[in-house]
Amino acid sequence: AGFPHATESWTDVDLLAAPGENSYPITSFSYILLHQDLKGSVDNHNHAVELVNLIAWMITDGQKYNNDLLYATIPGSVANIGLEGLATVTYDGEPVFVIPDDHADDHADDHADDHADDHDKIPEWVQLVFGLYGDGLVSDDELIAAITFLIEEGIIKLDLH
Repeated sequence: AGFPHATESWTDVDLLAAPGENSYPITSFSYILLHQDLKGSVDNHNHAVELVNLIAWMITDGQKYNNDLLYATIPGSVANIGLEGLATVTYDGEPVFVIPDDHADDHADDHADDHADDHDKIPEWVQLVFGLYGDGLVSDDELIAAITFLIEEGIIKLDLH
């Protein structure tokens, strides 16, 4: 929630400024910039279609490879922004992409269910930190920072009585 549309400016989107001295995420998005009309960028309409289909795959089905490569998976709501942006791309004024029915509104609001199970409440980067800690690849300080984040966000509640 709160992200701009794909065709709007993302210059003010900052994932690095989480509250707290040792806060995560220490991450950002990677961006792909496309001309709105691809006629001057690719050889023909078919190349435009294939380029946009590749990007669509990268932000949807291709996400299943992220965990094995130690990349965070993008939220469904962000993938939907990307798909909506791809649906505006043309070649010589002709649309080159239609959002597939199986991805339309997949995760329109990833946080809409306040009663989701605890696994869904814990951000994927925190899950990754815990997994890497178990493998000895993350320091105690990084694990403590992740736990601190969970406490500050109210995901972990402490009763000190």
